[in-house]
Amino acid sequence: MRVVTNRPFGIGALLYAKEQTTKEAAFNFCEACRFYSEELRIVAGLESPDLVSAFARVPRERYLGAPPWKFSSGASLKQSSYRATSNICDLHHDVYVALQSEKFLNNGQPSMIARLIAALKLSPGKRVFHCGCGTGYYTAIMAELVGSKGSVVAAEIDSTLAEIAAMNLMNYDQVKVLNRTLP
Repeated sequence: MRVVTNRPFGIGALLYAKEQTTKEAAFNFCEACRFYSEELRIVAGLESPDLVSAFARVPRERYLGAPPWKFSSGASLKQSSYRATSNICDLHHDVYVALQSEKFLNNGQPSMIARLIAALKLSPGKRVFHCGCGTGYYTAIMAELVGSKGSVVAAEIDSTLAEIAAMNLMNYDQVKVLNRTLP
């Protein structure tokens, strides 16, 4: 099987418009995940190698729905600054992605949320409450940090997002998602 990547991304253009085998594409995708976590380490000033590693391990795209995705860096002066993309590599930058653009709900700017998570100083066995978990991406990051002996309780007021988060986080036994409509 051959995979064609459609455009460069980031510094160094880890993926460039060329044909690749599936194995090469998988390797480059892993490189994109590492690049993303390193970008967050620099931009957010992260000092915890465990937190940086968690951002590299948790597949962000899994928590953002199907493409095309609407994303923004928040740096635009335009009122509607979302751009659309179907390129998965665009998600591996310090950008927020719309979850429900009509309600102005997004998954948060990774560098800002990373700083907040870093301030918690989470480690294996710790417990944490995540208010406003959205679709669960940052909850998964916290679950990676507290490990199987820790516990994460995540709450989301929007019942649709809470259901999605519960599905997305079902492989994390240490996570419980709360919503007024969920059991």
